[in-house]
Amino acid sequence: MVAELIQGEGGFNVGDEEILQDIAKCLKKHDILFFVDEVQSFARTYKPFAFQMFELDEYVDLVCVGKSTQVCATIFKEEVKPRPGLVSQTFTGATSSLFAADVVLTEILKGKFYDKKSKTGPELYKIGKNHKYFNLFESGLKNSEFVSNIGGVGAMFAFQVFDGSPDVTMKFVHELFKNGVISFIAGKNPTKVRFLFPTPVMSKKDIDAVVKITLDTLIQFNHDRSADK
Repeated sequence: MVAELIQGEGGFNVGDEEILQDIAKCLKKHDILFFVDEVQSFARTYKPFAFQMFELDEYVDLVCVGKSTQVCATIFKEEVKPRPGLVSQTFTGATSSLFAADVVLTEILKGKFYDKKSKTGPELYKIGKNHKYFNLFESGLKNSEFVSNIGGVGAMFAFQVFDGSPDVTMKFVHELFKNGVISFIAGKNPTKVRFLFPTPVMSKKDIDAVVKITLDTLIQFNHDRSADK
């Protein structure tokens, strides 16, 4: 079974921990391999892997990562290790990408990005603080009549603008870019605006600025749409 625990292209639809654990236990009971797709979510949740955040460590047999790692990789347990000859370097990235990946992974392992539990409560590091920023972002946008379907976790945030049509969303993303904010689009029916926060360098000041620009852009965009009708 292949599963994306946090659906990336759909606009960050986050899986339910209890349901995922029930599925994982069922798979293990029937000796069915559990293959997790974390190409988009790796390094962006409260733990390096989303399956760790959902406490699925003992159940996942294979996991693929990419994007934030600069090069893609498939990681597997010893019992499902590919036979010699089944793995080649045909699709290996450039040497510069491999060195960049090494730097990223070193920072992930050694940097204070992921929350830790202690006797006095959780110690919030970068990703945990990031989700606090997410809450600020959400509270800043949720009262806007032009925004709906807000969702995400950790360093991933997405929301619908207006009717969520691909054309309107793409035009809005372009307007955001003109005003100084980089965003992406995700999914369809509805299409959403998507942010992948630059966690290592982001601060509350940055979030406040992005929220303001986003709200200002929404108001101006709605005004321009009304004028065109």
